[in-house]
Amino acid sequence: MLKSLFAIGCMAALAGCAAPPASKVDASAPTLEGQRQLALVGSFLTGAWRSIPPPNGVGDPTPTRLMHARVWPDIAGEYWIYAEYLPVDGDTPYRQRLYRLREDGGHIIARTYALPGNPADFRGEWRKERPFARVDPKSLRERENCRIQFDILFESSFMARPVGDKCASDRPGVATETTGFDVTSSELSAWTQGFDAAGKRVMGEAGPLELRKMSRSVR
Repeated sequence: MLKSLFAIGCMAALAGCAAPPASKVDASAPTLEGQRQLALVGSFLTGAWRSIPPPNGVGDPTPTRLMHARVWPDIAGEYWIYAEYLPVDGDTPYRQRLYRLREDGGHIIARTYALPGNPADFRGEWRKERPFARVDPKSLRERENCRIQFDILFESSFMARPVGDKCASDRPGVATETTGFDVTSSELSAWTQGFDAAGKRVMGEAGPLELRKMSRSVR
């Protein structure tokens, strides 16, 4: 009834009645679909992984264990992951990373953070019940130009690619690096390639490191 009266009044007044203004949409606000994808990609990445020989010999043959441990799970709207790459027969990591996944502009963006202090002090941090419990996440420094964007391919897989190519490397003799992932609930293709100042690849293989999930938990 109220809608009918409103329409009649508008017709009678002709130009004297305007439609209510449309509400503005905040593109940065979390969405239900975005939060669902965030939880999904976070759950896919988290766990204990082990490398397999590269198909057809193309890829990274390094025998590797990869531990992805969730950090600070009580922080709403974010998914922090500590990544530790280990040789199969050793406990000294050859790469350590902290990722902060958030919904951003309709995408899932992983920001990369430097470990606080000496990375060696956090070796095996994934074994703890509450990794990095003594660290305030607000004190961490984001590594500039090292963000990675995740996009859903199908309902059960994601593709992640670097945002730009200016991520400074922390390895000697390597100027910049790029990191990418293809991930499902049980399979992970991961690669980090490094380049010198002239843009020549000096670190990493042409193909990815292929891994299979051994457990959804690292402990």
